[in-house]
Amino acid sequence: MKFEKWSKQFYVTPADIVSNSEITQENMADELGDEFDRDLRYKITPRIYRYILQKSRASHRQHALGIKKLIYDSKEKQRYLLEAVIEHMRGIIHYGRDMEDYDPNGKGAIHEDVETILREGGLFITGEILIPIQELEGDWE
Repeated sequence: MKFEKWSKQFYVTPADIVSNSEITQENMADELGDEFDRDLRYKITPRIYRYILQKSRASHRQHALGIKKLIYDSKEKQRYLLEAVIEHMRGIIHYGRDMEDYDPNGKGAIHEDVETILREGGLFITGEILIPIQELEGDWE
């Protein structure tokens, strides 16, 4: 995974998916088109981050930055984030981009398996995060 300074988020690369799952670049290209790497960086990984923030009830900027910082500081949380993106990609490949059939409730969006991975990884953080705002807003690298 690579870290993007401006958003303070990691994003999963096609190489991450290929080296950590059965999914091939051809699978991703078949479903997402030639710019699957762009979709992975700017749509799919951020969608998982948005879901984490939504489930964590991160309604203010400091809480959202705190969650991103905790992910940044933890290789274990990064691993669970990667696993969640891989599982989400499996859903896209097997059921199509909207994934309505992937979700047993027919809601689309995020499958319960992705949610389980995120929950097991401790990525839904609803409590107060005690990291000084100066550290959250500073440069992390």
